[in-house]
Amino acid sequence: MVLLVLGTGCQTIDFAALPPPGPAQAEASHVREAAHALRQANQAVEPREAGALALLAAELIWDLDWSESSSVLHHADQRAESTYNRALLRILELVREGGLDDATEGSIELAGPRGSYRFAVDPGTPAIVERYPEFRIAGDFRSHAGFDRRVARPGIGLPLVAIDRQPEARGGRDDIYRRRAGFTSPRTAILTFGPPPSAGEPREVALAVVDPRRIQEITMGDRILPVAADLTAPLIAAYPEFGGFWRAVWAALRPDRWLAQSDIY
Repeated sequence: MVLLVLGTGCQTIDFAALPPPGPAQAEASHVREAAHALRQANQAVEPREAGALALLAAELIWDLDWSESSSVLHHADQRAESTYNRALLRILELVREGGLDDATEGSIELAGPRGSYRFAVDPGTPAIVERYPEFRIAGDFRSHAGFDRRVARPGIGLPLVAIDRQPEARGGRDDIYRRRAGFTSPRTAILTFGPPPSAGEPREVALAVVDPRRIQEITMGDRILPVAADLTAPLIAAYPEFGGFWRAVWAALRPDRWLAQSDIY
C-alpha cells in the first residue's frame, strides 16, 4: 500500500487503496470492547502487541458509524469518540518510541486478538512525530476570553495541538510568544481502515499526521474528503492568558511579529 503526496498548491494525500467502510449498526458492546482493548494497549509492554490492541480499539469504533452526509467519523456516544481518539494517540506514541519503525518503510503485519492488520505509516509522519514530543487533542482546549471566534474545519481525522516545550533545544526561539507553553502548531492525525478482509487476510490500515493548513483534503477511493482542522486550539495552548492587557497592547503595536511567530498564518 502506497501513500502519496500529490498536487501543486493545495496538497492531497492519496488513500486510493482504502475505500471508506459502509455504515454499520452501532452497538454499545463494541464501545465496551474497544475501551477494554485500549486499556490493554496502555498496559502492554511489547510495542507490536500494544499497537495491535490500539488498532483493535480504533477499528471497533471506526466500524460503528460512517456518516455519508458529513464525511466525518462520528458517534453520538462520547465514550466511542473518546476511545477512538485515545487509541490514535497511543499509536502515535508507539510510532514516536520506534516500536513500529518498519511501518514507515512499507508496511508491517500486526497480529491482534480478533485478526491481523497490515499497518503502514506515511513516510513524512515520523519526522513530525519526532519534532513534537507531545500531542494533545485540540478539542480539549476550550475557548476563553480573547478567543471570540474558533477557526476550525470539520472533516476526517483528529485535530491535534503539537507541542514542543523546549524549542530552543532544537534551534527554536524562546520569546514572549512561546515562553509559557513552548512552540505549538496545528496537526491532524488520520487513521483509516480498509474494508473488512477475506478470512485469514490482514486488514489494511494507514496512518498519517499532516499539517492541515497545507493538506486540506484526501482521496479515499473515488471520494475527496476534507481534512479536519482546528487552528485556534494551538493559540489557546500557547497563550493561556491571551486576553491579558499587556499581551493585547503588544499584539496591537507589533502585529507583524505577533502573527509571524504564532505559526498559524
